Amino acid sequence: MNGIAKFRLANWLTATKLAVGFGLVLLLTLGVAIQGGLALKDVEHRFGSLKEVAAVNRQVMQVRALEQGFRLTGDTAQAEHLRQALPKVLEGLNQLAEQLGSANVAAVKDAMEAIKAYGAAFTEYERLNTSRQLAMEGATFLVGGAANSLDILQSGLLDDGAYALRDSGGKQGAELLTLSQQVGELYRLMLKSLDEAQARASKTTLDNEPLPSAVAALALLAKVEPQLSDPAYASVIQDVSTNIKEFTKRLSDYAAALAQQQAAGKRMTSLADAAVQRVDALYGQQEAELQAMITKRIFTIGSIALLALVVGALAALFITLAIVRPLRKVIAAAERIAEGELDVELKVDRGDEIGQLQRSSASMVAALRSMVLQLQSGIGRLGQAAEELAEHAREAQEGVTRQREETDQVAAAMAELAATAHGVAEDAESAATAVDQAERQVSDGQAIVGRSLDSIETLGLDVRVTADSLQSVSRDSQAISAVLDVIKAVAEQTNLLALNAAIEAARAGDQGRGFAVVADEVRALARRTQQSSVEIEQLIAVLQKGSGEAVKRMQQSEQLLSGTVSSVGETRLAFDEITTAVSSIQQKNQQIAAAAVQQSAVAEEVAVNVTRIRDGADQTSQAMAATASASRELASLGDELTKLVRRFHV
Repeated sequence: MNGIAKFRLANWLTATKLAVGFGLVLLLTLGVAIQGGLALKDVEHRFGSLKEVAAVNRQVMQVRALEQGFRLTGDTAQAEHLRQALPKVLEGLNQLAEQLGSANVAAVKDAMEAIKAYGAAFTEYERLNTSRQLAMEGATFLVGGAANSLDILQSGLLDDGAYALRDSGGKQGAELLTLSQQVGELYRLMLKSLDEAQARASKTTLDNEPLPSAVAALALLAKVEPQLSDPAYASVIQDVSTNIKEFTKRLSDYAAALAQQQAAGKRMTSLADAAVQRVDALYGQQEAELQAMITKRIFTIGSIALLALVVGALAALFITLAIVRPLRKVIAAAERIAEGELDVELKVDRGDEIGQLQRSSASMVAALRSMVLQLQSGIGRLGQAAEELAEHAREAQEGVTRQREETDQVAAAMAELAATAHGVAEDAESAATAVDQAERQVSDGQAIVGRSLDSIETLGLDVRVTADSLQSVSRDSQAISAVLDVIKAVAEQTNLLALNAAIEAARAGDQGRGFAVVADEVRALARRTQQSSVEIEQLIAVLQKGSGEAVKRMQQSEQLLSGTVSSVGETRLAFDEITTAVSSIQQKNQQIAAAAVQQSAVAEEVAVNVTRIRDGADQTSQAMAATASASRELASLGDELTKLVRRFHV
């Protein structure tokens, strides 16, 4: 079974082996990376939860600080801040419950219940604090009222006693002064009771024992009250008695409220401590879970990394054994082949690249063995062929020498023929050049005659157009004369009408004076029109005379141009005949020159070929000599090859 597995693995390609080995290592490395990413994500999540728990803990501490500040100072602003902070703590706990797992929801809910109970306890504590303050304020107000009443009562008793003593000559009024002193003592006891109450209120704990000063004040009041028979004094002392009793009751209420407040404070502290403990426990639990998760992730990553190292080491060992060991066998066989041992037998038992290398090496050894055998048999034939080749080369060299001498004679004759043909070609080229020059001059003259003929024809057309224009001008001037006749007739008629109008205006007197002025202006305008018409008529007559003479001259010029066109046409025909003759001469000269050039080229080509034949004969002679020398060297080389081939063991 192991042999079959080994054989199958040996048939794998090297690239497949490397891909499998490195693929496993890369997959395990990818697993390490994935586990690391998951660990970082979990750590981030746990740290977020820890931050939320720490934030809630910090908010609870802030609430406790506000509570302590309120308990020390009684500042309502701090109480308001505490009430505003509690919903934020609950909101933080709600968010924490959403982030944490189901295992931690119960702890979060317990903390929320503790915070809610703490809020209710603080509300009760704040209410009791308000009640306590109201009780103390009421007691202070009652003491103040009683003190004012006692002050008034003492002043009244003192005044009444003084009046009674004065009126009775010292017989009456002494009891009133005594009562005044007792009322003053009662006043002092009331103030002392207030001081004792405030001193007791400043303590953290209060007992329910009555104040000594208040007890003494009540006892003194019981002695003084029966002695006051005056209804006014009795009413005042009754109010004082009521205030003192109410003061004592308020002090009892204050003590009860303080006791309840202290109990509420203890309960509030207990609830706050419980909430803090639950939050701390939750923080500790999250921290423990984080540590456990980190330990688990570290163990997982370490295990995968260790597995990757083991797999990598095994893959490296396997690839080394699967590649290096058979490769060393192939290298050892190659070294034996390099030393000439062609009888090496390579066993091919693999299907990978090394197996292909073994197969190729075996094929190479077989090919080398066959080639050496063929080389041994061919070297003998090579020696015999070299000797025969040397003999044939000597005979060929003698024939080439005779051919070279005959070729030199033919080359001299062809050189003389080429020189003669070259002279004829040069003479033909000179004649062709002269004919070309004559043809160019005739062509230039013909072109000039053509341009002259075109210019004369254009001039004839312009003369005819000008004559037609002058005749048109003559006709237009005659038409203008007819129009001028009409203008003159109109001017004469206008003059007569203006004269008649002037006569009629003169007959009309002053009324027609303005019309007479207009008639005079019209007559003057008619006269100027007649004068202008006469001048225009004279100018038109001069224009008609000049245009008539110009028409005659144009007709004469047209006749001359017609004769000139005929002469130029005859000249053009003569130039055409000359051009035809020159072209014929040029064609014949070109034929002669071409024939001479062709003959010269053929002669030169023959001479060149003869020279090449001579050079070829020289080269052939040299080649034959080199061939003979090479044949001798080839025979020597065959001997050396025979010695070399004997080194191979086939």
